[in-house]
Amino acid sequence: MTAIISTHDLNLAAARFDAVILLNKELVAYGAPQEVLKHENLARAFGNSLLVMENGLLMVDECCQPEEKPLKILD
Repeated sequence: MTAIISTHDLNLAAARFDAVILLNKELVAYGAPQEVLKHENLARAFGNSLLVMENGLLMVDECCQPEEKPLKILD
């Protein structure tokens, strides 16, 4: 059986699904979460709105237009 679920909760998708599709007006990536949810794919999908926290938590900051701030990666 196949179920298609739309979510912006990347952590939930990574934890619960065998395969994920990452879209942003076009197909960015498809496959296992550990392959799809890599930094380069997430940057293509979310642009400068993506925040990757020190503990690996992924967040999308939509307070500002993407061109207003650089991509933040906290190590």
